[in-house]
Amino acid sequence: MIGLLSYRGSSGKIYKLNHNLGEGGEGIVYGLLDDDKHVAKIYKENYFKTKSERDTAERKLKAMVVMQLSGYVDDKLRFTWPQDILYEDDEELGMVGFIMPRVPSSLKIYSVYRMDDAVKKIYPEFTWKYSLQFAYHLAWVVQYLHSKDIVVGDFNQNNIYVDTDTKAVVLIDCDSFDIMDPYTREHFPCTVGFSEVLAPELQTVGNVRNGRFTKESDNFSLAIHIFRLLMRNADPFGGIIASGASTSSIPQNQAIINGECQYVRNVGKIIPKWSPKLEAMPVEIQELFKKTFDYTATTALRNRRRRATAEEWCNALRPYTRTGQNRRLKQCSHDPLHIYASHNRRCPWCACEGKTYVPDPIDLNHLKKAFQILSRVLQCLMVLSILSELGYLCLYRSTGDYRAMWSMFCKNVLIIRENLLGNPLFLNLGYFKLEIEIFADKFAQFCSNLDFLRRSDFGFICGKNFLENNQLVIHHSVEQFWNVSVMIPVLIGQIKNLFGILQNNIAFYWGMVMKKIKGLIPIWER
Repeated sequence: MIGLLSYRGSSGKIYKLNHNLGEGGEGIVYGLLDDDKHVAKIYKENYFKTKSERDTAERKLKAMVVMQLSGYVDDKLRFTWPQDILYEDDEELGMVGFIMPRVPSSLKIYSVYRMDDAVKKIYPEFTWKYSLQFAYHLAWVVQYLHSKDIVVGDFNQNNIYVDTDTKAVVLIDCDSFDIMDPYTREHFPCTVGFSEVLAPELQTVGNVRNGRFTKESDNFSLAIHIFRLLMRNADPFGGIIASGASTSSIPQNQAIINGECQYVRNVGKIIPKWSPKLEAMPVEIQELFKKTFDYTATTALRNRRRRATAEEWCNALRPYTRTGQNRRLKQCSHDPLHIYASHNRRCPWCACEGKTYVPDPIDLNHLKKAFQILSRVLQCLMVLSILSELGYLCLYRSTGDYRAMWSMFCKNVLIIRENLLGNPLFLNLGYFKLEIEIFADKFAQFCSNLDFLRRSDFGFICGKNFLENNQLVIHHSVEQFWNVSVMIPVLIGQIKNLFGILQNNIAFYWGMVMKKIKGLIPIWER
């Protein structure tokens, strides 16, 4: 079979093969005469164990061809989707392979992880920004396939390439994807996997044929590849990745099963010195890694829907891939090839290489702005807390229509307050989110004290005291978690929206509030 140089397509077209381009576990890839944009994948003679397996593979390829995906999106090759099915004239052999787009000049993704000589030869100016771009393009192609209800399944590192001309990420071996025939609704599952990146729910099935690949399992595998791209080939679960083929029989990776990711929680492991800490990553990227990797053996299945989606990765990575000057990124003053997230005071790559320098000075203007915005946030919480407490007191002593109106008002205020505390903006403050929650709760209790209610400058005094007593915490929070240039306009917008929502309620009820307060002050003063 291998000696034959021509095969018949499903439409009768004859494809003539020339030289061997490469060989994998399933088949051999050949170039085509008179066509440099496509190649032929011919399955190995003994790849299909039974005629039934070959027939199933043929039906799957027919379903993929019917879906009419070219593999090109926005004029860039993204995945090598089957374009035609190849047949041997010998009817006993039947389907022997398929035609797919040819991957142009490319690098395997693991070469990019390691930043090996092949990468440096093509990209002599290679920096972390390239890794961000490749991570974005990988997330993009996965979210595109997910939008078509296609599951990748096998995220073998040997199946992921970088197009060195367009910087797009290209997925190959698409015939292993998990798909459904759009007409017959027959499901064709992915039956192979690469254990080093398999989701925990697939690690324990023994044979992936017994499990089910899903978009959630794709999200887990995607996060591992993005982690390796951004973290200098570090394994989030501390294992050493071994070269090898995807198989249906999967050895258990106990670290993945147990969720032993030392980057997101303490599991008694040591992060390698050559790897940066998770805190070196932009805050939004940290949070996506935590959503995906922060689980235990008992919570893995329950938390699988929490995993960061490919679309979320695209949204988080896109701002860091823009060309030209990017305020989200810094260039190391000691090594121009060290590009890193701008919230870091020290270059994390110098630290990984054992170089010690005096940290760059803090931008005091940015720090001052950060304190100002933080003060506004705290004042928002104070106002909401006080309004809710005043509402409760007035409700307690009111009857009739007043009682009904105050009940609705208090409910609205409390909902807004909870929404503010649960806003993703607070997640961007890292561990300082807890400090804000504690402060808000304490202040709600303080509101029952008349001294706070009678002071016109209570917000300034309380905010000032809080900031003075927590300078160190706030300083480190701003230094480590707050990208001021990004957060300030967004946060101001949130504050404006918040007070816009409250404005009508406040205007309507303010007169009644003052009337009730005047009536209650003599009681409070006793």
